[in-house]
Amino acid sequence: MEKTQLSDAQADSETSEAQGSPPPAGSPDGDSPLTIHPHVPIWRITISLILLFLNYFLAQYDKFILSYFQDEVLGSFNLGSSGYGVLSGYATGIVYAFLALPTAYIADYTSAR
Repeated sequence: MEKTQLSDAQADSETSEAQGSPPPAGSPDGDSPLTIHPHVPIWRITISLILLFLNYFLAQYDKFILSYFQDEVLGSFNLGSSGYGVLSGYATGIVYAFLALPTAYIADYTSAR
């Protein structure tokens, strides 16, 4: 005769079914975090994706504009290559970092979630 062994998960599932308690969260009979479907209207998802795309586009576009007018910027501000590198790299990052602070405050401490 051939004996079959139950895995620990199957044994726990059978034990919990016999006791009347719900099955574990990861089991096919239980509610898994991957199977929960939030009730978010499709228009909110669409608007969120459009705003995220617009934000990404504008973040890249300002860097493109600065590099497109590199000669004019270097001439008008009397910058060298290293000064232009600081302006286009560190200065842009610092502005984004400072603008992230009020955005995080609004997201954390107001009802605009």
